[in-house]
Amino acid sequence: MNFPRHVWNENSKGPLREFLKVAHECSSSEFCNREEYNRLQSLFQLDNDIKNNLKAPEICIDITESDEDAVFPTIKSQKSPQENSIIDQSKPDNCAFLREMIKDNLTIEKTVSKGLLEDLAKLDQVSLKTIFSGLIGGISMEELQTVWDCFTGSCHEALESYIRYLLIPTAKQEFAFEVNNVFLAVCQSAPALLKAALIEEFVTSENSEKINILIQYIAALSNDFQNDVVRAFLLSISQLQPKYIPTIQALLSSKVEDDVLNKLIEIMASAVADFTSDNAYGKLLFKAINLLERHSNSLEQPIKRILGSHKSIWKIKIEKLVGCWFNQNDTLTQSFM
Repeated sequence: MNFPRHVWNENSKGPLREFLKVAHECSSSEFCNREEYNRLQSLFQLDNDIKNNLKAPEICIDITESDEDAVFPTIKSQKSPQENSIIDQSKPDNCAFLREMIKDNLTIEKTVSKGLLEDLAKLDQVSLKTIFSGLIGGISMEELQTVWDCFTGSCHEALESYIRYLLIPTAKQEFAFEVNNVFLAVCQSAPALLKAALIEEFVTSENSEKINILIQYIAALSNDFQNDVVRAFLLSISQLQPKYIPTIQALLSSKVEDDVLNKLIEIMASAVADFTSDNAYGKLLFKAINLLERHSNSLEQPIKRILGSHKSIWKIKIEKLVGCWFNQNDTLTQSFM
């Protein structure tokens, strides 16, 4: 079969030349596949400059004893360990190169090589964001899991970037059981990073439909994690805003503990003036009160403040529910009436 020759350009010449140099050095090895090597030669038409670079040895100068009085320093190697990595990661176009290498690794080797992981660990978060964002839609759900498995135990920045810029954007597209398995794996090995990324998404996102998809994944995680997410979200907001109400409503479940519900009711009481006729606000308050297992004396004043101002269609239901509460406690009943 005849393959078209590769057309060299300045963006690809450097990395490809390094690859071909290694291939050239290994061509005499007993493990070299001559058929593949010959195919490389036919694909890449080398000019004299590139050929000379392939054959040029590493520069290494050792000073002998007779040179001890010379003014020139000893040169051990032309390249530092950092420069011996696959490419210079500081260049923007090399992010695309690394991203394609990840995809090639996943397709051919079904993993991400150790050398590639080491190169990725040297990148800053801006470069990692570029790489992981570029993988969205470019790898399968199975490969999404493989990438996480390979990165487990890697540097903090790589794990955080995977979650923020690849996992969550992929998860928001639609609910998929394969992605649910990735969430379970991430929650087990990096729960704090996952929680922080979810909270950031809840605070900044304006798309309630996408948020609800993420909450479906959260519902399959442990009770402790779900409770921590709701608590962290409430602590992260300085004041209640209309856009937060659908998210909190969806997050609340029987798995949420009373101390978190108490915190929510206190936040709602402090913002009641902004929601006097808001039905979504009233519905959320009704759900929070209904989920409480223990009726705390500390909630008496916040609830009185809310019912004194709130006028939505949910007010009557809330009053009936609270009335059932306080009828079970004479002290609360006397002070509330």
